[in-house]
Amino acid sequence: MQNANNKFSIVWLKKDLRLLDSEALTEAAKGNYVITLFSLDSNRWNAEDISTRHKIFTLRALMELSSKLEKMKVPLYLANCDLISTLTFFKNQLNHFKLISHEETGNYASFELDKKIQKWCKENNIVWKEMRQNNVIRGLKDRNLWSKKWNQYMRQSCLPIPIFKNNKSSNSIKENCFIQPLSKFSFKEVLKFSKIPYPCFDDASLSIPEKLNEKQNYLISSFFNERIFDYSKNMSSPLTGEFSCSRLSPFLSIGMISLRSLFQEVTKQREKVIKNKADKRLRDFRSFEKRLHWRCHFIQKLESEPSIEHKCLHPKFNNLRNEGSLTNKQEDFLNLWKEGKTGLPFLDACMIYLEKTGWINFRMRAMLISFVSNNLWIHWKHSGLHLAKLFLDYEPGIHWPQVQMQSGTTGINTIRIYNPEKQQDEQDPDFIFTKTWNPNAYSTKKPIVDLKASSNEARKKLWATRKEENFKKIARIVYQNHGSRMKRTVKSAPNKQKPIQLSLID
Repeated sequence: MQNANNKFSIVWLKKDLRLLDSEALTEAAKGNYVITLFSLDSNRWNAEDISTRHKIFTLRALMELSSKLEKMKVPLYLANCDLISTLTFFKNQLNHFKLISHEETGNYASFELDKKIQKWCKENNIVWKEMRQNNVIRGLKDRNLWSKKWNQYMRQSCLPIPIFKNNKSSNSIKENCFIQPLSKFSFKEVLKFSKIPYPCFDDASLSIPEKLNEKQNYLISSFFNERIFDYSKNMSSPLTGEFSCSRLSPFLSIGMISLRSLFQEVTKQREKVIKNKADKRLRDFRSFEKRLHWRCHFIQKLESEPSIEHKCLHPKFNNLRNEGSLTNKQEDFLNLWKEGKTGLPFLDACMIYLEKTGWINFRMRAMLISFVSNNLWIHWKHSGLHLAKLFLDYEPGIHWPQVQMQSGTTGINTIRIYNPEKQQDEQDPDFIFTKTWNPNAYSTKKPIVDLKASSNEARKKLWATRKEENFKKIARIVYQNHGSRMKRTVKSAPNKQKPIQLSLID
């Protein structure tokens, strides 16, 4: 085997599919011969919240990364067997190696897989080094320090593209039918190897461009130079948000761009605006920068408490809605919501748009969740799973806390129930968006539920729970662990029942 005297590092690629500002690849390049690996482990690749559109986006990004790594003599292997078998295969080939990855805050399936790999590494005397990313802090003890640490991390210099000094010739890894170098595949061959049937592509999957890096660079340039004008105002409507929002969220979720590099670009652009008093984009840059901060803030919630994906943040809300099997009526209602057939033209247009494109703006996401959770009174786990599959930018650490917040189960946020008819009046008053995506809307029957009555009933149930014994005491603990510190810092001990703030930024 060539390079037999070198030490080997295997970089387990999860989502950070980039070269610039990659802590895992930078660490691996310090002295070892580097091999990169992406695993199609069924526990992770076929998790219930992962859909075809997510897989296509990931594979497109991997192929571009593989092409760049090949020029640096760094092989990228794709493995369609379980990860432990894959690592065992490499151990038999290399005898020993160091495993490097970034610290991931993913879905519960990824959390469980990490625990299995940790056990395997310990049993096989393999060092597994996980690199911190985006200031999501593992083992965080004090939320009061988080924002300060976030700012410190984001202002550190981005890591340059690493130089792999030891990768001077190809490594002779004996291949098998389950583990192959990605560079040998065409995209159709990758699909076959990944067990994705081509005819199953939906509209969102088909719309994913082949050259993702080119698309990402175009979005960054066009956003900062022209689309960010009136971002603060236009992001609320799906009609204007389609153009005015950055549309970078899928690239951030897959890690094709680091949040730190994007933050520093925003800072640089904002400083230019400050110097030019005639430029009116300052408010828009500040608004976008806040959202980068909130992104990590939400992911930190799931990092600190992985059960958020399955259990209500405030335990008093557990069992308030039907967590298990739904009744026949609930199943019918849920399916009508999924299909965009609730009889509410604007809401249905938003669902159809999301299903077709894989994206919709934040306010409309909140409305979709609020309606199914409150007006249809269906547990957020059922609706949240469906939306996770549709969002091309699905990020578990953002998704599940947001789903709970819009369902009123955090215990620390104001109960807000969106009225789809009011949102129609405010966000699409001329029915342009609605008629485009739901042209037959006004020929349908009346709404499947009475909005006013169902909203009032939901408020009654949610507020009744908030008045139960010890609710505030538990809510204060939730806030200590997860609440935003952008307005004020909590100093009191959890056992003192002081009034808590219920309208936090997060």
